[in-house]
Amino acid sequence: MNHQNLFFFPQFINLYVLIVFLLSETSFAVDSHYQNCSVPRTCGGQNISFPFYIPGLQEDYCGSPGFQLSCNDNEEGGYPTLQLAGNEYLVHNINYQNQTLVVSNAAFSNSNADVCIPLVHNLTFPTIQYALVPNQKEIVLLYCNSSLVDESFLEYKIGCFEPSSRTTTSILALPRDDDQLFDDVSDKCGRKVVVVAPVESVSNVGNELGVADALRRGFMLKWLASDCSRCRDSGGKCGFDFKTYLFSCFCPDRPHAVSCKDYCCHGNYYH
Repeated sequence: MNHQNLFFFPQFINLYVLIVFLLSETSFAVDSHYQNCSVPRTCGGQNISFPFYIPGLQEDYCGSPGFQLSCNDNEEGGYPTLQLAGNEYLVHNINYQNQTLVVSNAAFSNSNADVCIPLVHNLTFPTIQYALVPNQKEIVLLYCNSSLVDESFLEYKIGCFEPSSRTTTSILALPRDDDQLFDDVSDKCGRKVVVVAPVESVSNVGNELGVADALRRGFMLKWLASDCSRCRDSGGKCGFDFKTYLFSCFCPDRPHAVSCKDYCCHGNYYH
């Protein structure tokens, strides 16, 4: 080996070591989306994961659009909360296997019938994220002028509503399938507002043990979102790509379209 080759040999070794180091750093770097979505998040003792996410606590891409929750976990007995039809709903349970959740209108959480609560709206689903699970019961809420409510119907009172400082409205809750009771109360109510609220079941006719308790327990929703199972089973974290506006499977190496076992890059994969 001549002197010129000896001069370049150390530089070659240094360059080789640098290239190997850079390649190893690149190969062992974990994708930031995967890292961020791997951090366990809970609220009210419940696991919060795809398609749900809590803005400020989780990155938006760890969930799916339309599935954002709020968390009042700092309060005793706190729940995740969901906004539906202009009202706040408490999330009592999330079943990720069945893709169902049990929710109740936060307005019904107080058991004191003398407490005034916000106006409750009929539950509507303007988006495709949620649907009511079939074969549940319904409660009819009547907003009646308090001065017109007969004492015999006070057992159905669940709260009050004050549309103005001059009048107070009593909110009565009745099983929807009791037509005679509804007719009798309606006759006494005079001018009224009627709202229908779903519940899973009603144990008894009456306030504390029946209708009011059913409203506090709530009802079941089915959520509609991209299937996470293939991504989860492959070791990935389900998420959402806001550039393509499609489901994304975040894996240690990079995002994939469906599963970490896809052989090619996101958006152009093979099985």
